[in-house]
Amino acid sequence: MSINLNELKYEKNRGEYSRTESYECQNPATNENDVIIKSCEKPQTHQLDQHQTIRKGNKLILMIPLDQNYKEENVNVTVVQRSVCITAKNLNYPTVNLNCNRPDSKHMIQRTYYKEYEASDCIPDPDSITFHMDNNCLIVNLNVIQR
Repeated sequence: MSINLNELKYEKNRGEYSRTESYECQNPATNENDVIIKSCEKPQTHQLDQHQTIRKGNKLILMIPLDQNYKEENVNVTVVQRSVCITAKNLNYPTVNLNCNRPDSKHMIQRTYYKEYEASDCIPDPDSITFHMDNNCLIVNLNVIQR
């Protein structure tokens, strides 16, 4: 029996990177020394590019649906040059039912979501950034300066 716990998926779409660790469970003929896996669930990955951008004058509102329960303290919003950069991290126990899904386990999965937003006609004001989570949706408010 073999388990691939380190397969990484990278997606790149207009400055968006999403890294998740996925599991492949293969169950050929087993012998008595093999670990028995009760469940070979794969984690569900939803589209992370379903974001909305609303611009009203010098106000910019970004609404980004996240597919996991990200905590607000694990979200970082910064301005780098002319881009608004959003990084969100989530740390969970694996969904594969091994001995590693117990709370005292040392095995965990970190998911990282990264997105950049850039407009050609304005510059984001780094001092005006506010954000909050609402029902697995990250809402970022900021002011922009016209060029």
